[in-house]
Amino acid sequence: MKMTIQFLTSKIKYIVLIYVVIQLILILTIDISYKSDSLYYYKLAQECSVSNEYYPAKAHLYEDYIVAPLYINVLIILLKSYNSTILISFFNLATVLLTIFILFKITSQIFSIYAAQLTILLYILYLNTSGLVIQNYTDLFFLFLILTSIYLYSLRTNFALFLSGTFIGASIAVRPVGWALLLAFILIHFVSIIKKSEFSLNRLFLYTGTITV
Repeated sequence: MKMTIQFLTSKIKYIVLIYVVIQLILILTIDISYKSDSLYYYKLAQECSVSNEYYPAKAHLYEDYIVAPLYINVLIILLKSYNSTILISFFNLATVLLTIFILFKITSQIFSIYAAQLTILLYILYLNTSGLVIQNYTDLFFLFLILTSIYLYSLRTNFALFLSGTFIGASIAVRPVGWALLLAFILIHFVSIIKKSEFSLNRLFLYTGTITV
């Protein structure tokens, strides 16, 4: 088993390529039909696109809640460019590839290149990574936003912290659970203040980015 894993991780570039080819075949050959939340997001985006508005449109202002506004608006832009579910699937595939890149950067920075290759292998083999590309859920986009925020946070420059904050804000505009990451960063900041007995002003760039969004 260990030899198999080592072999697969050493060929990770080819595995990613095979994954992309399989996804392209699925996107171009399967008759995509949405259900449940996936269909609801699509209908919201279509309604706004037809009325030439962004979400929430006037028709949604008196509803009980607003759902994933950033994601719906991304769908609206995609549908305005090319009114087809295929473009949404291509967007999902691009999101997965960007997530793979960010995963590699984070894991290689914290652990090693081998750990990064193994992480990518496990991510590709994860069923959601394969199945959700041809669907219309927020999972893939939300994961990309969260991971990008974490990576930018690790760089610790003022501009990177500001961008990290903007990605947190964007993730919250997709799923409210994005607040958890902001709270985690605030807790890290608080612990750092206690240990070093000084207030790190550069963390304010993080909060500014989030508030800006």
